[in-house]
Amino acid sequence: MSNKEDITVVFTNRAYNAIINESFAKSPLETGGVLLGYILDSGVWVVVETLPPGPKSNYRHAFFEYDEEFVNYLVVPVATQYKNTLQVLGLWHRHPGSMDTFSSTDDGTNIKFAERNFSLGAISGLVNIDPAFRLTMYHVDSVTKSTSPVRNYRTNNAGFFNHVTNWFNPNAKQLRYTKIEVVVDKYDNIIPPNLLSLKYDPKQNEHPKPSAQTQFTPNNKTTQKTITPQYNNVQNPNIAQQPNNQLNNQPNQNNVNTNINYPNNGYLKRY
Repeated sequence: MSNKEDITVVFTNRAYNAIINESFAKSPLETGGVLLGYILDSGVWVVVETLPPGPKSNYRHAFFEYDEEFVNYLVVPVATQYKNTLQVLGLWHRHPGSMDTFSSTDDGTNIKFAERNFSLGAISGLVNIDPAFRLTMYHVDSVTKSTSPVRNYRTNNAGFFNHVTNWFNPNAKQLRYTKIEVVVDKYDNIIPPNLLSLKYDPKQNEHPKPSAQTQFTPNNKTTQKTITPQYNNVQNPNIAQQPNNQLNNQPNQNNVNTNINYPNNGYLKRY
């Protein structure tokens, strides 16, 4: 994994367009979404899909609440339709005016997502429409000591993160934001096609047979094997057959949280 300062996030046209569409559709209120994709060994984060916040979300001028039940449901079918299961990379949300820094409420959400991916952290985006659409992306990680600007946190009795100024408890959580480059794969020549391959591709087989791996039961629950990324199916792209600016990496296989379900602890609700 490269240094945090070298991280780049690459969006598919589909994912980037979804952010613009959602931002404009809910304007001038706040809204947001969930970023799904891959983390490559080179430090590139590939955003393949962006999930909407859900029909029961609460949209306001200064905050919004996700429809947590909807997002928890939708993340599984979207992530598992790809040959290499997508991972939860982080979040994005809109801020009013030109405010492109995070609030203390945002910090509490971001640190939770950063800790889910262990040492890899998470990515978090802020959208502004001032007056044109503008997306600012940050890498977020939790550290104990750093020379970079950090914010310290402790947890109150209700389980929420409070912003604490000049609190020197050595066990305090420290959150570090690093602004990262945003690239959109406008011409579909950057992200290797094998990272976008569908599990059941009609180009290869229009009439696949169902697998015995998953069985649907009458109580609307499924019994299936643990969902893990199919990294063994990912091959390094052949550079000779692809443009020079195309990514040449596999998804990072180390320290990745392979549970793609959201934790149902309520920290998604307000952002």
